[in-house]
Amino acid sequence: LRDRDGMPDNARLHYQAQNPSQTILERDCLESYLISPTAIHEIITRQLEARADGSLIPALEEVATIVDDAIETLQDRTLDHVANAIDLFEARINRSHLDASTLNSRARLAISDAGSTLEGRLKFVPGKRLLARCREAVSDRFGVSLTDALLIDYASEDDLSALVQTVRQCEGLGVP
Repeated sequence: LRDRDGMPDNARLHYQAQNPSQTILERDCLESYLISPTAIHEIITRQLEARADGSLIPALEEVATIVDDAIETLQDRTLDHVANAIDLFEARINRSHLDASTLNSRARLAISDAGSTLEGRLKFVPGKRLLARCREAVSDRFGVSLTDALLIDYASEDDLSALVQTVRQCEGLGVP
């Protein structure tokens, strides 16, 4: 089981076909599976309610906007992340490197093909950085800490279903 690390779909599928015992995550990395506006909203709600200090509980849409804004701040880094993955793939498969313009065009196309949904965007946005930005924004705005344990505890089955399916695939391949 390994992180996607910005790989476009064709590279991900190629590597998996070359090594069937290897499973590459659908999202960028494990941390990407902790990004759930619903879970983040629930954590904020519970912690603010526990304070009982009259803090206003944000709407789910406000929390979703925090995640969207964090993704937007990583737009250039995401493009570079995908372009680097494409370059690595080309170097390994074709023993060549592409020029920067071609890499950027292919990276933009891969990102565009993933769609504008949160799920599509989480394929490529560097998950560790995104999680750090979300944590920082939630802490600054609401004084709430988002730990991995809390994010997992409040994640719905739908939030983690893709990761669970991937882990089950690994188990089916005899991967410990």
